[in-house]
Amino acid sequence: MNSDGREPGKAAPPDGLRRQAEEAVAEQPGRSGGPLSHDEALALVHELQVHQVELELQNEELARTRREAEALRDRYIDLY
Repeated sequence: MNSDGREPGKAAPPDGLRRQAEEAVAEQPGRSGGPLSHDEALALVHELQVHQVELELQNEELARTRREAEALRDRYIDLY
């Protein structure tokens, strides 16, 4: 078990990740979420959109890598 109670190699459920992220943000100084100007809000939205695309690309890469690993595992099993 990991320090958070999960088995090694098991992903946290999405709601658990959300909770962990909210706790991490709450613990960081300077992230109180004060009022933003219009330009700051637009810049933040842009940054979040870019980050979302980055995460989607990472997710696609992880899925591709997982498929490759599973194919290699199956090939290895077939050999022995």
